Amino acid sequence: MTPDLDKTTAREGERGFGVLRVASFRRLWAANLAGSVGQQFGTLALSVTAVTTLHASTFEMSVIAALGSMAYLVLGIPSGVWVDRWSKRRVLLTAEVVRAVAIAGVPVAFVLGVLSVAQLMVVAAVTGVADLFFGVAHTSVLPAIVSRARVSEASARLQTSDTTIRVVGPGLAGQILQFTGGPLVYGVTAITHALSWLFISGIDVTEPTRVDATGNPDRNTARNSAHNGARNREHEPFWSSLRTGLGFVAGHPVLRTFLMSGALINLGAGAYSAVLALFVLRDLGLSPALFGLATSIGALGGIIGSLAGLRVKRALGSIRAVVVCYCSLSAAFAMVPLAAVLPVPHVVSITVSSLLFSALLVMASISSTGINARVTPYSLMGRVTSARRFVTMGAVPVGAMVGGLVATLTGNTWTLWLAALLAALTIVPFACSPLLTVRELPGTWEAET
Repeated sequence: MTPDLDKTTAREGERGFGVLRVASFRRLWAANLAGSVGQQFGTLALSVTAVTTLHASTFEMSVIAALGSMAYLVLGIPSGVWVDRWSKRRVLLTAEVVRAVAIAGVPVAFVLGVLSVAQLMVVAAVTGVADLFFGVAHTSVLPAIVSRARVSEASARLQTSDTTIRVVGPGLAGQILQFTGGPLVYGVTAITHALSWLFISGIDVTEPTRVDATGNPDRNTARNSAHNGARNREHEPFWSSLRTGLGFVAGHPVLRTFLMSGALINLGAGAYSAVLALFVLRDLGLSPALFGLATSIGALGGIIGSLAGLRVKRALGSIRAVVVCYCSLSAAFAMVPLAAVLPVPHVVSITVSSLLFSALLVMASISSTGINARVTPYSLMGRVTSARRFVTMGAVPVGAMVGGLVATLTGNTWTLWLAALLAALTIVPFACSPLLTVRELPGTWEAET
């Protein structure tokens, strides 16, 4: 049955300010804002530190990129089972502590003169694990904070703040890099994750009673409060929980198709991320500041996407909006290798690529996040989220290692074209599913609990 919290927050949101009237959502929003600042600084700092400070090879860059997402491949499935059993608020807090400590070690090591590529690899792996658990807990707790009916609206709010930071962050980081160097920018990232921890600590959310796979209340479990860390006394056996989550994803037409298309896109994204900094900074010869500026300007597409996401969803339908956005991503991938031959400054092509990525991914996310929440019972949110991310995010390290191998054998340009081809293949799972024939999510596909 639907938690009473859904009704309460829905009525609260109808008074005029939507999800912003929910105090816990405002705190989560602020935490996301702080975390987004750190991620933008950290992403650029990693690339510049590895390429220009430590002179990492193509293979080392591919390993760093792979380790950053390896947790999804190794722990992606069981993480959902664990998060379903734990206080999600506590998971969020722990993840932020781990990220802040791991990242703070980079500037410390640099000042002491002992920073190495190996340490960047360790930091990438550790923060990747923290990112995994934070993401699963964040997705799982959002419906309890704002109600399932308002997840799309909440997602749009979060995307707006995230993409605003993507505009300011890389450009500012690029300017700071000219004076301080990549390793020291990691200090800003550590501070922002500490701020995110502070905001999350103020979240107060009561999670609904766990139910079994049939939708009936579990008599052996107590109502779980994320604020006080109360836990269920008894749980479904681990492997049974695992099979339940995987089986639900595999058996649902929407989740199954999104899973396959997302995996293809992220295979391409993994190969793309492994060589992007090398291609832009070495092959094209852009400076770190110009690279940051291109990324910053390109992030304006995310603002456009966040503002237009709900309108696109209403115009095309939530299902069709995801299909169109996913199938258009190959154009964003292709703009980067085209930069070497187009009769425009290289920075223009990189900026256009970033614009397309930001706009399309944000619009797709606004529609797909609401769909995922509507088709998944609350009791399975953690397991379904982790099963989905195991495949989609687990594809990133696989793509990164393949990209590194292809780049070593043929060069960075061919690797970028491979990424574009993999993204273009996302049309295949959609064409083989019933999703191409519907605009909106049919009621028969929605979860009842």
